[in-house]
Amino acid sequence: MWDSSEVVLHTLPISKSFQSSSEGKVHAEALTELGESLDVEVAPQVVELEGWRIGMTHDLRPRTASPTELADLHFEGAELDVMVAGDTHVEWLEYRDGVVLVNSGSPNLPHNKETRLGTVGLLELERGRLHAEIVTLGDTDGRPNPGSPQHLEVEGGRLVGSSYNDDHSAEPPRAALRG
Repeated sequence: MWDSSEVVLHTLPISKSFQSSSEGKVHAEALTELGESLDVEVAPQVVELEGWRIGMTHDLRPRTASPTELADLHFEGAELDVMVAGDTHVEWLEYRDGVVLVNSGSPNLPHNKETRLGTVGLLELERGRLHAEIVTLGDTDGRPNPGSPQHLEVEGGRLVGSSYNDDHSAEPPRAALRG
């Protein structure tokens, strides 16, 4: 099992630092170069942080599959609270059947369009609290960002905020209920 005590997390004002398209171009070019140099397939990983069981993989398809089916396909049936993936370059964030599903999109090739600023995902975890967010990184001159900001907040065993469910009626993820 991966030891979360070895990780140091820093929160940066990402969305504000990329509001300038000229500055964003430099970052987009660096990210493109990094992505091209890392031509590796990463095996799915399961970690536990602050009581949340998180599965991370390159791809979470089919999107229509239930979280149980996705766990069977990608994580050897592990019981998870959060699943994080990418691959499609299209951001999405949802809560379904007790599991938070996150695809951060792409910081520099959003929606598989030409190079431009896109989206990143943020996940903040505490025992009994989860905040997941998709952040748009601004616009590139002449190429608007196709991404859409999204968020989901679980606290004290309840879904207390989300961009997809204004009445907060969805059930919270299982880890929030465990506390």
